[in-house]
Amino acid sequence: MGLQFRMTALAMEIHLRLTGCNSLKEKRHRIRPIMEKLRNRFRASVAEIGDNELWGNAVIGIAIVGSNETLAREAKARVIEFLESNPEIEILIEMSEIVIL
Repeated sequence: MGLQFRMTALAMEIHLRLTGCNSLKEKRHRIRPIMEKLRNRFRASVAEIGDNELWGNAVIGIAIVGSNETLAREAKARVIEFLESNPEIEILIEMSEIVIL
């Protein structure tokens, strides 16, 4: 029997309100750097997955792969903390699931 490795995946869906957005262009201008920072800071896969045509709202999907559940839970807390630290956005809904393979 060979070595066994475990993989843990964190999947998050976060609904955001972007205060003061007046156009789709402004929304994209404001959400793009947030998504880039999430990618770089957390080594995450990030995409806008909903509310694409609404000026003041965005839904982003985030996926992070790690080696154990503790790291996934810590990553989730840090992602939420990062988003909550931005005064221009409000988290409306946060859903997440951790899958261990």
